[in-house]
Formats: sequence, structure tokens, C-alpha cells
Amino acid sequence: MLTRWLVLTALLISFGTQGCVTSKGINSDASEARLERQIQGSSDLQALARICGDLGDLRGFVLRRRERNTHGRPALYYYFNSPLSLDQTVGDFKNFFEAGGWQRIDAPIFPRSLAFQKDETRVTIQYGGMREADYGITCELIGPDER
Repeated sequence: MLTRWLVLTALLISFGTQGCVTSKGINSDASEARLERQIQGSSDLQALARICGDLGDLRGFVLRRRERNTHGRPALYYYFNSPLSLDQTVGDFKNFFEAGGWQRIDAPIFPRSLAFQKDETRVTIQYGGMREADYGITCELIGPDER
């Protein structure tokens, strides 16, 4: 199951956003407003948005866009720009998750990435390999078979 999740996440980040509601960046204010209403209408999406947003705030990343998975379990994808490399930010990410009781998990499909899991939530941070952003952060709910 973990392999399937990693492959699907890699395809989404690498090849596009079909099946997602996008916002920011090149997308319209109307798209952002629609996504924000969807987030505000769902406690699951609110929790995921808080995590993704907090991670971007750790080192002052600039949000390029964000997307919502429209198929399957709730997931948000945030894309940030930053002049900082993963080597410069990895300590901040680890401290953030360790302080919250998260466990680090393997993310073998992405060579420059980190993944953490706590209860039914998984977060993957990818550095590089995206056309429009330096960092991609996936915050998603997972099922019992993926824990």
C-alpha cells in the first residue's frame, strides 16, 4: 500500500494536477476562493491545511499554489518557492514533527524528500523536481491499511 501511495503522489507532483482543484500561482482568485470555501467546509481539510501552511511558515516559504485531491481520501498539495535547499531546512522539518509526536517513514520514490506519519495523517515534503516550485508538501489522510 505504501508503494502505491508513493507512486500516485509522485505522478501527481511530477505530471500535473488532473483531479485536483488548484489555486494561487497562475490560477485565478476565484479558484483560490473556491478552494478556501471547500477547506472551511471540511474539518479534515482544515486540519491538513493547518499542517501544510505551518510547514511553509517555518522558514518563510512563498506559496505558489495549492491544490485539493478530488478523488479518494482528503489530501492537500502545497507548492512553495524558497532560496533554501533541503539541507538548510531538514532540521526545521524534523524538529516540527518530532515535537508533535510524528514518526518519520521512508519515502523511497523521491530521492530528496522526507515523509512523516501520525495516526491517520501522512505528510511528504519533496524538494526539487517540480516545474513551478522548489518544494512540494503533500498532507493527506490515510486509511488503516496504510498505517
